[in-house]
Amino acid sequence: MVLSVPHQQIRIALSEAGWRIVLDSAYGSGPNPSRLVVRRGRISRQLIVYAWRITGEGKGRTKNDFRVQTTRGHDGDLVSPPGYLVMGLGWHEGYEVFGGFNVWIKRACGRSSSVHFTRTVLEAAKNHGWAQEMRKDGPTCAFKTDQIENYFAWLLHQEERRFIRAEPTDYTVDGDDLTIRLDPRSDWRYLALRNDDCIVFRRADVLLDDSVWRIRSIETDHQLTAGGSNRPYLDVHCQRHGVVRDASRFDIAWGSR
Repeated sequence: MVLSVPHQQIRIALSEAGWRIVLDSAYGSGPNPSRLVVRRGRISRQLIVYAWRITGEGKGRTKNDFRVQTTRGHDGDLVSPPGYLVMGLGWHEGYEVFGGFNVWIKRACGRSSSVHFTRTVLEAAKNHGWAQEMRKDGPTCAFKTDQIENYFAWLLHQEERRFIRAEPTDYTVDGDDLTIRLDPRSDWRYLALRNDDCIVFRRADVLLDDSVWRIRSIETDHQLTAGGSNRPYLDVHCQRHGVVRDASRFDIAWGSR
């Protein structure tokens, strides 16, 4: 498998941090993503690696932002298989830093849609080794090659369980089962939800149900807008998990609990 510069750089970073690559193969028709199994001492990790070059924004966009174009060797959403730590990376040759993003949150982007990084976060990583930023469409980070352990910690933090309140476009309750439709354009955190996360749901400032619901599965429904762009909706299937005993505790900002 012929490796691009970004894929070469992440393998160099892993090796310099003491990780031994024991398996390196394409995941699909390659090279994006590739599959790595790495070991250091008694620790073993299975990795899915997406890595591209970071380039300037396209014509008509701000000169202060950069992007990666998420072309890949498979159909459908970006993959995030169970048991794998999934790395979404861009490599900027001028700054000599990686830009990282949450692949699960960005999974529903189109076949070659972009993920964006600000100049601020890339320059901060160049000057200080590590930086992170919360954008309106989700978290990003940037780091030098010797900060791979900080990046692993950042990835693991992204997978922590969430408990949020959600505002559906539609919902159906059938006994102890709930199906709820969410529009990620109203809040990027919907795309961060995973199986076993918990939600309550509301309309404006009023809870629509007095239950806590645990997520059992999430399906993405891609809709094309009139302009031809990709707009994903989420159909989230839940099971009744508990009871809301104090509704006032949910009168706070959306986010992790």
